[in-house]
Amino acid sequence: MKRLNRNFVFVILYGVWVAAIVMLLGSCQAAAPVSAEQQANFDRMVEGKALYFEVEHVQPLSAQAAPIRSGSRYRINVTGEGYYLSLQGDSLETYLPYFGQRYNVSDYQNRSGIELNTSADDYQVARTNKGYRMEFFGQEGYERFRMLLNVLPNGRAELSVFSPQRNVIRFSGNIREIPERS
Repeated sequence: MKRLNRNFVFVILYGVWVAAIVMLLGSCQAAAPVSAEQQANFDRMVEGKALYFEVEHVQPLSAQAAPIRSGSRYRINVTGEGYYLSLQGDSLETYLPYFGQRYNVSDYQNRSGIELNTSADDYQVARTNKGYRMEFFGQEGYERFRMLLNVLPNGRAELSVFSPQRNVIRFSGNIREIPERS
């Protein structure tokens, strides 16, 4: 009887293990393929420097004094809050939140985020095997920001913002065409 119970438990655990493997492999599907029209529209937006990045999540990155563990609980959901980056030609406009440590607050002007309305300097774009990697700089007062924007043909994007006066911060969201102003 005792041996029968051990075999029964083994069979149940083995079945759960096999089911977990099957579900894991089933969830590892590739993203839906992008149509030729979507790819052409995506290429036109990136190469023409005319895109709008809508922020959904913010992930502050670590400082030595205040380490942040990686993981989803440190991703801040800001969907629908209106945070964005707009790149149109050489014009750069941002309204981004900032969560992290600032090292120099002399030009603070009651703004806690990253608000720019300036030119995109030193713009570089490179095609990667998954999409595009764009790098450009924006300056507001004494603070110069280096921005790396990785975009995928399905519209997903990730923006990393670097400044000597702040900790690095990463934003994720979607790109789309620049909306018409009313």
